[in-house]
Amino acid sequence: MTIPYLEGLPGHAVFRERLTALNEHDTTLPPERRDDRYFFPRQGGRDDQPQLMVREGPEGDHQVLLDPNGWSQDGPVALAEWDVSRDGAYLAYAVQVGGTDWRTIRVMDSRTGDVLDDTVEWARFTSIAWAGEGTGFYYSRYPEPEEGASFNAPISGHAVYFHRLGTAQSDDRLAHTGASDAPLLHTATVTRDGRFLVICTSALTGGVAVTVTDLSAKNPKPLALVESHADTWALLGTSDQG
Repeated sequence: MTIPYLEGLPGHAVFRERLTALNEHDTTLPPERRDDRYFFPRQGGRDDQPQLMVREGPEGDHQVLLDPNGWSQDGPVALAEWDVSRDGAYLAYAVQVGGTDWRTIRVMDSRTGDVLDDTVEWARFTSIAWAGEGTGFYYSRYPEPEEGASFNAPISGHAVYFHRLGTAQSDDRLAHTGASDAPLLHTATVTRDGRFLVICTSALTGGVAVTVTDLSAKNPKPLALVESHADTWALLGTSDQG
């Protein structure tokens, strides 16, 4: 009923034409550099979703790496989180269906465009963070819900796992979890030098606790830098102290 009513208003065509002209433009977000390659989302004025692009060098040619606009006819399948390995060789990307919080993570060889067999299910409220050597990536997930119960699954048991390329998800290693009566959400980041795994844990109160693991150590052990959830913290980078 809304559309027929609006179309009957005086001046509707003028406003439609002007708003269409204002919104039909390309939008490009800042790139992520990996080795000598640049990865960035770009959305055309008539595209429902942004494409993921790759450029060879700062002045080189660019091409479409992923185009979610062709994944479904009515647009319910979307590209969500993504990250590229440090050497630019592999792209891990999350697929979102129908606006749900659940994700399926796939892996692509970014130079050939081939999608690998690696598949990670039941990721939710996740980031994707490649290990520095590119052997795999960290992600967050819940336990697999009972069949048909994904929309009513409890928000408990959230944890960070490490998926190694070429292995089954059942072999993924538990990297971080937390014991609490309240629901906790854990998201992982790896510093650009590949040395530190940083996990921010939210108790859904606005602040985060922070745990850091030195991945270069012989026996990596997590170090709790911030234990409370009272304040918000964000990773800015690392400083090599020699």
